[in-house]
Amino acid sequence: MPLNELMKFHRKELQLSQEEFYSGIFLRKSATQFEVHNKHSLKITDIPTLLDRSELSLQELINYSPEEFTSEFDKDLSYYYQLADTFFKENNPKTKKEIECFYQKVLDNYMDSIKYMNLYFMMKYTLSDKIEKITPIDKPDLLDVKKKFKNYTKYTLFHYKILANICSAFSYEELKPLIDSMFPIDKNAPYSLKEAVIIFLENFIGKHMFEKNYDTVFLLLDMYKDLLLNMQSYKYKLNYTANKNIVLYLTTKNLSYLNKVVDYTELIEDVEGPEIAQQIRYNLHKLISNENDEQAEKFIGIINDSGEIFNYKNVPEKNYQEKRSD
Repeated sequence: MPLNELMKFHRKELQLSQEEFYSGIFLRKSATQFEVHNKHSLKITDIPTLLDRSELSLQELINYSPEEFTSEFDKDLSYYYQLADTFFKENNPKTKKEIECFYQKVLDNYMDSIKYMNLYFMMKYTLSDKIEKITPIDKPDLLDVKKKFKNYTKYTLFHYKILANICSAFSYEELKPLIDSMFPIDKNAPYSLKEAVIIFLENFIGKHMFEKNYDTVFLLLDMYKDLLLNMQSYKYKLNYTANKNIVLYLTTKNLSYLNKVVDYTELIEDVEGPEIAQQIRYNLHKLISNENDEQAEKFIGIINDSGEIFNYKNVPEKNYQEKRSD
């Protein structure tokens, strides 16, 4: 249902005149144009007022008006998730071909849309080792990101998602121009944006731990700590503290830090569930034993458009068993 029809329906349900319902938003003539012809100049700040007067929540507004909130990108994203899910379960040639065709569409759009650019990197990160036509993230990609980002004076959620999804492919020095321009973030930024920043920090911290760039790890931990000053989250404070104690153990070999990691990992398991805790234990084992394991190097993983982390699902089941026995 279009917004104008939804508002007209609820106005009549509440038995309010146009003057009463649209007071401070529209004059009578403009209100009629809105309800009958859907012609209007609504401001964003008008939406909460209309929601209050129609006695609707924002989620109800979205649910009642799906055609107003589903974009072409949303449809493509849903289609991709379906394809990827089928491919990982069945790995059949038909689905592979469909993914290759869809990748070409994303490739055609990724320099024109920050959302498609993020989807492009999601596909590269998860599929480049499985489909030869999808190449790994490389330096030309970073040049494209820098070219795209330089036109922005204000960075939004998808900018930080992209940073989280590409950071494992590059050094701190290569990303420093982006980091310098994108940080610090606004302390009043939405929680979802702060979560994307945390995924970036955890990915990048993990990368530099495996590369033994501990000075960079401490720098990133300081950024993590500063972010948490304006973010109430026990979960992420536990993650931060676990990461901090891991690097303190690696740099001092003081077993008290290792014992703290074990304790905090158990708390993380209670708060977040077993998957992330298992991933931390697995990577900690690899860090300590100094083994070169491709799966461990990803450490945490990529963040998708729903804020979910992919990587732990790719860890072989035998590794879960190893971690349980630690």
